[in-house]
Amino acid sequence: MDVLESLRPAHLPALDEPSVVSPHPTRQRKRGARWSAFCVLALWLLVACLSASRHELWRDDVHAISLVEHARSPVEIPARIAGEGHPVLWFAVLELARRVRGGSRGLPWLSVAIGAVAVWFFLWKSPFPLWFKALFMFGILPAYEYTVMFRPYGLTMLLAFLSAWAYTRRQSRPLALAAALALLANSTLPGFICAVGFLGLWGVERSDPQLSLPAPTWRRVAGMVLVVSALAGAALTMRPPADSILPVRLMTWPDAVVGSLTHPEFTLSHLVPHADPHFPGLLSTRPPLWVMDGVIVCGLLGLLVEPWLAAAGLGVLVALGLMTRLFFELELRHQGFYFVFLVCLYWIHAERSGGAVAPKSRLSTILSVVGMAGVVAIALSLLQMTPRTMWMDWERPMSANEAFGRLLTETPQFHHAIVMAEPDAYIESLAYYAPNPIFMPCEGRFSKVISTGSINRPVLTLRQLLDDAAAMRLPDQEVLVAIGFYRFEEDPSHRIGWWRNKEFEWTDADLVRLHAVAEPVASYWSSTTDENYTVFRIK
Repeated sequence: MDVLESLRPAHLPALDEPSVVSPHPTRQRKRGARWSAFCVLALWLLVACLSASRHELWRDDVHAISLVEHARSPVEIPARIAGEGHPVLWFAVLELARRVRGGSRGLPWLSVAIGAVAVWFFLWKSPFPLWFKALFMFGILPAYEYTVMFRPYGLTMLLAFLSAWAYTRRQSRPLALAAALALLANSTLPGFICAVGFLGLWGVERSDPQLSLPAPTWRRVAGMVLVVSALAGAALTMRPPADSILPVRLMTWPDAVVGSLTHPEFTLSHLVPHADPHFPGLLSTRPPLWVMDGVIVCGLLGLLVEPWLAAAGLGVLVALGLMTRLFFELELRHQGFYFVFLVCLYWIHAERSGGAVAPKSRLSTILSVVGMAGVVAIALSLLQMTPRTMWMDWERPMSANEAFGRLLTETPQFHHAIVMAEPDAYIESLAYYAPNPIFMPCEGRFSKVISTGSINRPVLTLRQLLDDAAAMRLPDQEVLVAIGFYRFEEDPSHRIGWWRNKEFEWTDADLVRLHAVAEPVASYWSSTTDENYTVFRIK
């Protein structure tokens, strides 16, 4: 041992000393990045769960649950959802979850779980830096609209991310991309539009041999046939019925196309930066229209280095513009999928350019900077909406129906009371909180699901409402009537219309009768949505 020790170079440790090997710096950085990503995800989960724990379900949240509950079998679901404007996938997921759980209670947490999976996939698989991932994750879309709100849009976001990830692997796995796009098309109407955008991109772009080896041609053809078939099925499911009472905008197709191209700020009115009266310090004034247009255009300019990506983004923007000009005004949850699709296009571009060895030109560098500035500006706009939206949901109820349901379940006199309302849609989510029978006066039937068909009366009078209530009032049968028009007695026109092309009318004699045969038992007028009303008990 002494001989060996004498031969040891001076810079090496002694033979009887344990050698200390310093960790590889790259491995250390990766470990640190993983821990940072884990902390971001844990914080996001905490914020989302806290917000979901204080969220009251309203009609948009409960409508899908009610439809699934009233289907006698899974085979009946497609017929039940005809004319709802959503494809079948979300309802199939709800039916499966309801059967596994044995009921509908607690189902709203499914939306949080799906949103968490989508965020996790985005955090671990997308090629963006961590700061941008966090900026996107804590924006109003993943943190609230697509997670806390119990709707299918979180599922659409997850499938859009899966499609973006599968797109750069489409040569070797075309069927994987086809499956993702088929599911995306059958998730929501915005998902349908995004799937069309991905399919168009797939059809016109050349293969990327530097990313993966091409698969046999038949797989690509079979994948495209699968996606086209899924799109056709989704379109048939979403087709509005001939007797729909939902309003349709009266704008011609040429005007709608021109407007979509020239005024994108109208299409994405909720998405671009805007003032907030509740938090004026964040953005005190609404920017000029040219600034709002500029933010949207900048997001597309960054994709001009790959023109087909820019064309796909513009196509989805125009499609959303046609929706809002021809059918109905898009809400933030719909408009948000333009941003989600834009992020997916940058995802594809980043994965493709990440392996390139050729230096970028000065023009492509400028376009990339401009594009990233536009994307970050939209992300910051969505981020500034998150705290005030969550705070309002925390401080005030979103619907009066949870409080009303508590009154029904805690008051023995009202355990079996018949409940009716005008507008009837205002109490649709009551079925989640109380088992009472609900009578829809505009439809003239007992139901827990609102219909958008011609079964509805276009005009309901207070006299008809009181006649229906009086016919059901028996000595052992309580009847409660909720009227959701604030101080409607003071309206000199004696007529109120609301968005489903319905109207409510009354006369002075009807008001006298209301106060004679009914007594108010509760008033709920603090909700952040329109689901507020005064509840009357028929004597």
